[in-house]
Amino acid sequence: MIYDAKNTRRFVFVIVLSSLAASAFSQTTWFKYEGNPVLDVGPPGSWDAVWVIPSQVIVENGLHKMWYSGFDGSTYRTGYATSTDGGFTWKKHLAPVFNPSVHWERNAAWLPDVIRSDSRYRMWYGGAGSVIGYAWSADGVVWAKYVEKPVLEPGPSSAWDAGFISIPSIVGPDSRGQYKMWYNGLDKESNRMYIGYATAKDSITWTKHVNNPVFSPDTPGSWDDRRIQHPRVLYNEDLYEMWYAGMRSDIITDARIGQATSPDGIHWTRSSANPVIEPGPPTSWDAGLGNSGQCSS
Repeated sequence: MIYDAKNTRRFVFVIVLSSLAASAFSQTTWFKYEGNPVLDVGPPGSWDAVWVIPSQVIVENGLHKMWYSGFDGSTYRTGYATSTDGGFTWKKHLAPVFNPSVHWERNAAWLPDVIRSDSRYRMWYGGAGSVIGYAWSADGVVWAKYVEKPVLEPGPSSAWDAGFISIPSIVGPDSRGQYKMWYNGLDKESNRMYIGYATAKDSITWTKHVNNPVFSPDTPGSWDDRRIQHPRVLYNEDLYEMWYAGMRSDIITDARIGQATSPDGIHWTRSSANPVIEPGPPTSWDAGLGNSGQCSS
């Protein structure tokens, strides 16, 4: 997501085009689309009038499908939009497709990751109770929730993710039917944010990695030495690739986007080109926050 420094009520989605690297191990150079932003807030009084945040884009038969979060000043919901021109022009669904309804969601059902598996869409999403829930759909518009309980919760009071967990990124299922999740966790003692890892075989029963967190803030003085958040992970030719937001302070306008790679999803190496996407100049629409998201290339 990108924060519009000229309008504090707006969060907008940026698509950037890359010069495609020769292999998964090569550096990729990113270029911002001159027509940004490509998705804006809704009209006054609408469910997404205050801001919008992209969460996931899936391409099927040439149609780009986006699930995004919207905020009206009191409630966080998930919407749906489609694009027929490669992700430059988006048409929003008339109403949000996912609303809070379960007690542990309170006023939020948002920041989802969506995958297509076994002829259905599967969604893992955040609730306001700082937990992660699960839902599924035949068409990506009408969703059924697993309402018994959240599928992932913060750790105990002394854990690295005791403050809250959020923003899942899912890869799978693999050849063994296993799903893999990377997620944000906040250490409430230090107020530093990390990325953890969990696995599941049934979409619901998740086991956190024993040596979490798997990705931490960098060394003091680095651009991402305070908070690591908003992971988006892809599996590409035997290599996991992650884009994430890094911050050197707790000020939201201090974020940049970085990239890291891993052979196993657990041991990560930062790109030497980091940060790979910077906020725009002071007078630009994206002069503020540049958080991680899945971008087209």
